[in-house]
Amino acid sequence: MMCTPVIAAEQAGDSGFLQNYSLLSDADSKGFLKRIYIRDGVDWSVYDKILLHDISFFFAEDAEYKGFEANELAELSKAFQQSIVMNLSGPYEFTDTPGPGVIRMRVAVTNLVPSDSVTGTVTTVIPIGLGISALSKVFTGSHIGMGSAAFEGEMLDAQTGE
Repeated sequence: MMCTPVIAAEQAGDSGFLQNYSLLSDADSKGFLKRIYIRDGVDWSVYDKILLHDISFFFAEDAEYKGFEANELAELSKAFQQSIVMNLSGPYEFTDTPGPGVIRMRVAVTNLVPSDSVTGTVTTVIPIGLGISALSKVFTGSHIGMGSAAFEGEMLDAQTGE
């Protein structure tokens, strides 16, 4: 499927998560978005459901420690998904089936540099117990308990892939 990128937060190096970075241009806002692409002519009002994919994680090439234990990464991914659902529920219903009015949402945390390279565990990078309203923090521009990170994402029509 040909994916069209919608947003990428920081231009600290393209992670490879999005299939095409060439359409991204500098964002006009002074917010957290650094580069953006929104296809002209999209009628966003026809979308009322979101099909959310698993969250992807990409370490920065120069991060000293790049290891995660599988169970911790699964917990972190689940927490990010729950945060997205919590922040977008209301205007959108979440579904696991493509169809009319469904946006396919793909999200990645990229350029991840853990703040504690000694232990390298998710619990020291992002304390799960503090409740990860991480997406909210990413949207406000503050980082989510780690040395640094960026955000990349795309929203596609779940039926056409555009």
